[in-house]
Amino acid sequence: MNPQITTSNCSQKPSSTREETIKRVGQQEYQKCTEKEKKKEYYDLKHSPETFEEGVEVLMENTAQKQRKVGKLTDKFLGPYTVNHHVGKGLYELKNNPSHMET
Repeated sequence: MNPQITTSNCSQKPSSTREETIKRVGQQEYQKCTEKEKKKEYYDLKHSPETFEEGVEVLMENTAQKQRKVGKLTDKFLGPYTVNHHVGKGLYELKNNPSHMET
């Protein structure tokens, strides 16, 4: 029995020339890149960051409620607050809105 041909690779085609192999591997890499780009575009459409303009009223998530540091009946969101200005990527300076303050 020839040592190069075994039962595990009998169904495979004989190896092609070096240039054809490089060309085939290049095409596979190109297909991987295009698939990756398509997935990234689809993800970016669904997960675009939310931005707020100055002067808009927003609610802030109550992180203490998520960590169960408070009871189950506390509010999930705090506010409303007014956006004072944009600080950085996803960061905003908020100011209290006295007209909506609870007593």
